[in-house]
Amino acid sequence: MKHDINRVKPSISKRELEIIEELSHGLTEKEIGEKLYISPKTVNNHLDRIRKKIGVTKNIEIVAYYIANLRGKKFDLKLLREYGISIFILFINVCRIDL
Repeated sequence: MKHDINRVKPSISKRELEIIEELSHGLTEKEIGEKLYISPKTVNNHLDRIRKKIGVTKNIEIVAYYIANLRGKKFDLKLLREYGISIFILFINVCRIDL
């Protein structure tokens, strides 16, 4: 049976969370690696595992998932893909996020 990511929260490691946080600040894999003292390849491996855990295919979807969870909102990948990234960009620009 396939898990619904909205009902079952995947187990994100501390390191994966650090990578997601840096990704959400717009850092590249190389920049994240430099900041966390790991190689860009290791960052990419972590991002691959994160994408598999939360059922997404793009880094921007990881960021959307992260922001939704910070705000205590339901992450709906189907809606994100249906309306496209433009609605996500609007969301980012309209909603205040205190980190």
